[in-house]
Amino acid sequence: MTRYPFMAVVCATALVLSAGLSQAREQDRPSFDAIDGNGDGQISADELMAMNDRRFEAVDTNGDGQLDKAEMLASAQQRSSSRFDRMMSRLDTNNDGTLSRDEINQRRDPTRMLARFDSDNNGTLSEAEFEAARDNMRNRRGGHGASD
Repeated sequence: MTRYPFMAVVCATALVLSAGLSQAREQDRPSFDAIDGNGDGQISADELMAMNDRRFEAVDTNGDGQLDKAEMLASAQQRSSSRFDRMMSRLDTNNDGTLSRDEINQRRDPTRMLARFDSDNNGTLSEAEFEAARDNMRNRRGGHGASD
């Protein structure tokens, strides 16, 4: 396979995965070994496509080869519910099933953000530093994040 078709497959794979077909977050994504179907220690374009097919089939619950709105919403809701459960387990420090302002604020310490993004170390964020921080967070989320 030439380089350009292979790169097209890799780009298409990334697009499909970022479009919401992935059923899980990073810790739930398939391992290298799970993708390397023939066990040769290399992941080929065919193996990436097979992984995409498995993910597509998991979302295509009626098996018609098409993803309709209901299937996409159900998949998104499942991912959202999993994210919520992980968030609650991280933030609910007293395990009472609710989040207090203090529990949320413990994770959102403004001094940490300032220390990370205050590039001129003046103790405040300029508009340029704020936009750089916003772009950084958007890039970490694969292009998703704060809206314009």
